[in-house]
Amino acid sequence: MFINEKAFVKLLILEKGVFIIKNTFLFVIIFSLIFSNKIAFSKNTESQKINFSKKFIDLVSNGYLDKNGFDYLKKLEKNEELEDKKFAKQTISNLINFKERIKLEYTIEDVDNKKNINLNFVFTPTYSENDKISGKTVYDIISNISQKDNLDETKSDDDRCGTSSLVNAYLIMGGNLKKLTKEFSLNHDLTYKNIHLIQEKLYDIANVDKINGIYSGFKYKSFLNGSITDIRPSGEILYASDKIGITIIPLIGKTVKTIDNKKQAVEDFLKKNPKGVLQVGVYLDAKNGNLIKPSANFPQNHFITIFRINNTYYVSDTSHVNNGDGKNVKKLSNIEVNELIYNTSGIINGLLLNNIKFY
Repeated sequence: MFINEKAFVKLLILEKGVFIIKNTFLFVIIFSLIFSNKIAFSKNTESQKINFSKKFIDLVSNGYLDKNGFDYLKKLEKNEELEDKKFAKQTISNLINFKERIKLEYTIEDVDNKKNINLNFVFTPTYSENDKISGKTVYDIISNISQKDNLDETKSDDDRCGTSSLVNAYLIMGGNLKKLTKEFSLNHDLTYKNIHLIQEKLYDIANVDKINGIYSGFKYKSFLNGSITDIRPSGEILYASDKIGITIIPLIGKTVKTIDNKKQAVEDFLKKNPKGVLQVGVYLDAKNGNLIKPSANFPQNHFITIFRINNTYYVSDTSHVNNGDGKNVKKLSNIEVNELIYNTSGIINGLLLNNIKFY
């Protein structure tokens, strides 16, 4: 095999976008790197030699290269029987620079057939779908979970923040994983694949109008003096919460004028239900991943899960594109607590497992 070792960066595209459907979440974040590895590919090889480029092509033909596949290639690159050692070394050297999910394109020249082989695939160096989700605590586990996956059978990666935040809440509150996987005819392992399929199946159940996104809201009655009573959850989110046994309690201010002043409602809820979790509507800035208090200029487009440990609030955000890197949970500052929870027009849902006391 003849290999032309001219590898170069052809084009770098960074696209991040947020799309708002029904004032809910539809998040698309794509890191695209068009990388051209020009090599000459020939079938005239020695039978005893191992061809790295062929193995590489086979691995990415399904549209992705995950952690397990990359580990295999790194091991293969050290094999003394390789006939294309320089290409193998260069490919591993290129790939090892990427620490996050990224879309890649490789162009390989097939000399025998006088054509180029274009490989388009997603590289996920931090996880594989069949890996068990690691973590000593449930908080470690959810810090590894994103709503982005490598599965052919899922279609709503960009839309399912509502159900993904419910699944994380279920795990935080000590929900029975075996019961949940059985409900969806899955094996009982805590794998990325199972969690992603549960997110997807819940989304399919809840998305009754078939428009991208899951709607969540609330209804209430008010007296002439403006005080609010009879607060009830509403929207498609209830189909998902009912399916997995979570009760939703909307948390709002005491009067129509102070409806966005939710501090008292939130603190009362967590005082009475210390195992409770919050589902919080925010504006997600796709340019930098920041979570912002919704407003007229920044309408709600995303749901996150917020929980409290020893009077400290933490956020679990599945919008991050990486599974398995342990970065999807972070501590909230006092300013963030005030902006995202206590004084906000965003939806705040108190969440409880049905077998936990609620009011």
